[in-house]
Amino acid sequence: MEEQNNSFLATEKVGKLMSKYAFPCIISLLVGALYNIVDQIYIANADYLGSFGNAANTVVFPLTELLSQSLL
Repeated sequence: MEEQNNSFLATEKVGKLMSKYAFPCIISLLVGALYNIVDQIYIANADYLGSFGNAANTVVFPLTELLSQSLL
């Protein structure tokens, strides 16, 4: 397996790196939040889940976000 050269991370200006990597991060967080909103609406309309489903999703969503950010 070929080793990648990431030396530009040490030499590039911080502002340029922030502008390069901030946009994908913001988009991924917005997609995750939008998924949660749609999921909450879908669960709220299900007769068999109701408030228990929304409560479970509210508890699990922050844990999912923490795990997804720590694995990157």
